[in-house]
Amino acid sequence: MVNRYPPQRILVATDFSEHSRHALAYAVEIARATKASLTLLHVGPPVPDITFPIPEATAIQASVWTETLRHREEQLVRRLDEEIGALAEGVDVETVYVEGEPSSAIVHVAGSRDCDLLVMGSHGRSGLSRVLLGSVAERTARHVHCPVLILK
Repeated sequence: MVNRYPPQRILVATDFSEHSRHALAYAVEIARATKASLTLLHVGPPVPDITFPIPEATAIQASVWTETLRHREEQLVRRLDEEIGALAEGVDVETVYVEGEPSSAIVHVAGSRDCDLLVMGSHGRSGLSRVLLGSVAERTARHVHCPVLILK
């Protein structure tokens, strides 16, 4: 794939941390300067399936679970909208919420939306905490098809 420059589609991954807010502000300025569109993405943890031995209980439980998940998604999308707020005035913005493993989901969204640039924050962990917790930014940068800007 040929990378377009300047970027036309910028993806910003957020975990709602201060590092992510910094990356978002940076990405908004790039989008404004290049007239690129911006996609703000949050990846939530995967939701387990419901299993229960009594079919009637499963149907009721599934209904309650589905409503709970719908409410959770609405809250997260509202939080994404708040996160971008007035910051992106004059920039074409889309907010996206998906569930899954963060680095895989970010790579998938970047590819499916044909993004030219991925911007994300990093906590900058090192030593044992990095070994134990890993780095979403590092795993993502290794697999995504477009240039990556990691800010800390």
